[in-house]
Amino acid sequence: MSEPLPEKDFNPFATPAIATPADNFQPVIDLARYSTVRIGLQLIYYSVAALALMVISLVVLSFVVGGMQTSGPGGPPPVAIITILILGLGFVIPSVTALVGFCMCAACPHPNEKSLAVMSIIAFFLNFAAAFLGGLAAGGINVGALSTLISLIGNMAGIACLVFFCLLLKRIGKNIGSELMQKNSKSTLGWFITFIVVGIGGSFAVGVLAYAFASSRGLSGFSMLAIPLATGMLVLSLGTFFKFLSMLRSSIKELSPRTNA
Repeated sequence: MSEPLPEKDFNPFATPAIATPADNFQPVIDLARYSTVRIGLQLIYYSVAALALMVISLVVLSFVVGGMQTSGPGGPPPVAIITILILGLGFVIPSVTALVGFCMCAACPHPNEKSLAVMSIIAFFLNFAAAFLGGLAAGGINVGALSTLISLIGNMAGIACLVFFCLLLKRIGKNIGSELMQKNSKSTLGWFITFIVVGIGGSFAVGVLAYAFASSRGLSGFSMLAIPLATGMLVLSLGTFFKFLSMLRSSIKELSPRTNA
């Protein structure tokens, strides 16, 4: 009669000992469930880096070709023109790869993450479709009076895509207990919002300055005010770009399974 009592006293203590680990995230098991998301982040990282290199290459080649047109009597050689066309077509590959990466991020295991991932994917599709239609319009195919609306929708979708993506990584960082992911995603979102606000304000300021100096021939005064604004926007855009890459790189590292955890 006295031996069953220790078992009754032991069972209430055994239950919390089993249930407590179930309430917390297990780093190795939980991070293994993010393997597809991690691959998607790697695709986005390398795609964004490739797009940046292509933009730099196109800008440099455009200046080279422009110099050949002004200095050389025969115009630019066909090799330079073919290289620019190849780089232009090469934008499709990293864009599609980035799209695949965004879609792979929807494989996140928790429902509060999937909603943000799906919204970022939808916004990316809208931005990609708007860019495609804008390319058709630039190529001479008339899309009607909707071109301005399409451009506006594309820009808004691009902003929404990056905002939802930063919120997604912040939510993942919270779910896996990574303060680094939460900090970097929050910081990147702050950089991006600052870039948007300053960009809108800077564009408005440049428009007001252009209108103010249009009546008078004070182009030098307009340049003295417009050039610093453009320089500041360039510095801010580069900072936002590198911050975005840093967020991706740290997120990839934080989602790597740690066998010694």
